[in-house]
Amino acid sequence: MFTLKKIITFVIMPPSLFVVLALLLGLRMLRRRVKGGVWTLGLAGLIYFMSIAPVGDTLMGSLEREWSIPAKVQGDVIVLLGGGVYSGVPDISGHGFPATATLSRLVTAVRIQHLTGAPIIISGGNVFGWGDAEADVAARIMKDLGVPADRIILEDKSRDTMENARFVKEICQREGWRQPILVTSAWHMPRSMIAFRKAGMAPQPFPADFWVDPDPNKSRHWIDFLPSISSLLETYVGLHEYLGILYYWLAYGR
Repeated sequence: MFTLKKIITFVIMPPSLFVVLALLLGLRMLRRRVKGGVWTLGLAGLIYFMSIAPVGDTLMGSLEREWSIPAKVQGDVIVLLGGGVYSGVPDISGHGFPATATLSRLVTAVRIQHLTGAPIIISGGNVFGWGDAEADVAARIMKDLGVPADRIILEDKSRDTMENARFVKEICQREGWRQPILVTSAWHMPRSMIAFRKAGMAPQPFPADFWVDPDPNKSRHWIDFLPSISSLLETYVGLHEYLGILYYWLAYGR
């Protein structure tokens, strides 16, 4: 009964619902418009392919494996890259709350700060010109978690990773910091390291927010081959990062 319930839930919820509808429409179209039916069945296959765990895990895992958590933290300042906020939502100490990626990175940065006592640069501005700046929201949460206000430096102008790197470099040069510890999501670290190196910095990467089990012998289960929104999100994020890396190579060179 439990298995049947899970299968029914997957079938009636997106993206499985779109796969089923496209499949049924494609089969029906084959009777009259073969070419249109083939294209529709191809679309059903593409949605299915992009929405299963093996595909999403492969994309994300290839990004996350590039950098691992260092055995020893070495640096004089922690650099936290923002990953979005839920602007304006109610919270205990104000309004606005870190999005999932930002929250995972933030918790890691706070733990490093408690271990080292190093100051934290929070880098992330108001990307689209409205709502809360990522740095402002993250700073409030950090203070709630016990990070002293005088150990938090805001960089609230950047809108993307390249600007993160450029504006953080300006702060580090002004303050005399030479060994930044870069904290961002593991899947975002490859692109972030390219950006910081292009800016003339050599931070110690400290990845957080891992999504994929790195065990190469991990066994697959039948549920991994059912389309899910979480696997589709993995595929989307993975493709987005690879496109970002490609853009950096084309725009700035390898």
